[in-house]
Amino acid sequence: MKYAVAAVTILVVVIGISAVLRNQPTGGVEIHLSSEPFPLAVGQSTLLVSLIDGEGAPVEGATVEVNARMAHEGMLPVAGQAIESNGQYRAFVTLPMMGEWIVDVIARLPQQPAPQQERFEVYVYPIVPPDSGNQTRYRSVSEIDNLFASRPSDEYWIVIPMGTQALMRSGQGDDVIPEEIRLDLSGRHVLVIRNDDIADHVVGPFFVRSGEIIRQRFTSPAEFQGVCTIRHGAEVSIIVES
Repeated sequence: MKYAVAAVTILVVVIGISAVLRNQPTGGVEIHLSSEPFPLAVGQSTLLVSLIDGEGAPVEGATVEVNARMAHEGMLPVAGQAIESNGQYRAFVTLPMMGEWIVDVIARLPQQPAPQQERFEVYVYPIVPPDSGNQTRYRSVSEIDNLFASRPSDEYWIVIPMGTQALMRSGQGDDVIPEEIRLDLSGRHVLVIRNDDIADHVVGPFFVRSGEIIRQRFTSPAEFQGVCTIRHGAEVSIIVES
């Protein structure tokens, strides 16, 4: 579950998770994924799929399937057929192991021969966490890809995925960022950190709460070193060059 990282007043924005950077799959239908409980935990869970058309209305009458598998080989996939209820599709699954999972949602829509599909990289906790922060749904792989593809050229983005704290504490997962981040006043000089985890994180001098984005624009050369909770080495250097 590693996201690539793209390369003084701090603006903190609490994300309205269901409204920010909504992905537009082929055919103009968005596929959103949440769950009961949220976030997912080992045992019985319900995956909640919403299909949203170009006008923001729910799409009814579709056939929706979900397929979940662990990101690492060795575990049989879990599949389920969703049942429609008031414009939302509910698939009952039993997830046998904690860790990183991949969930594929396939929706066959009325009057459309080709199915719509989205992939989500999620983290399954051993038990339901007492606090999910400001998160309410999972972000699709294509939504993250679109975010990086559309970022301004002067911004260096860091996206902290859900499950990062749990993976770091257990010594698993990949470093979300490199040990050293270099910014350039004549190029990328705006640092943007978005926290999609259910836990708060520290990246050098920046404290980023769950569900928040911070933007830091640098106007002069500087160097920061400090604690980092999204690296196994637990430290990061942020260097701003002229």
